[in-house]
Amino acid sequence: MIESSSLPDSHLQFFRSLFIKTSGNIRVQVSMHEIGNEAGMDKSTSKTVAEDLMSVGLIDIRTLSGGIGLTEEGFHEAQNRFADIVGSGGSGIKLGNHPVIGEKVGVAIMDILSDLKPRIGKLGMAYDDLTELLADIQTLEAQMRSSKPKTAIVRECLRSMQPLLTSANDTETLFRINFFLAD
Repeated sequence: MIESSSLPDSHLQFFRSLFIKTSGNIRVQVSMHEIGNEAGMDKSTSKTVAEDLMSVGLIDIRTLSGGIGLTEEGFHEAQNRFADIVGSGGSGIKLGNHPVIGEKVGVAIMDILSDLKPRIGKLGMAYDDLTELLADIQTLEAQMRSSKPKTAIVRECLRSMQPLLTSANDTETLFRINFFLAD
């Protein structure tokens, strides 16, 4: 039996993909085969890895067709293991409700944008969606150049980006934004 403290790299890659795909939400379920495919595994290997992660209490198998999700313990383990994913527990910075963006929050916003911008061309977005995403990014950058960046404007730009990133299947950026906007 595998212990959660000594998971093989393949299991960690699968677990990380699940954490990102579910945005850390323990109520969300996804296909173990989809997660395994993203981690470079065939269906048989995906099933074995999912069973191993279930045996140590990190995930639940929720449907007979292979729907899986994080357990509460799995969520906490993922937060600790994957602190490099902004918002997973490493920085813990959230947008909040102050009228004006503070310095630390501003740095987190710029970090999200600097990670997203070089990858925009690879997202395979339709022209109208791409134009909309670029407009939101430009608005965010303009707010961050202001001496008093407005939280409400930043929040609405990030909310506007969520469905665009969902349709482009950019789960990592979407996870970061979802966590950042969470109360």
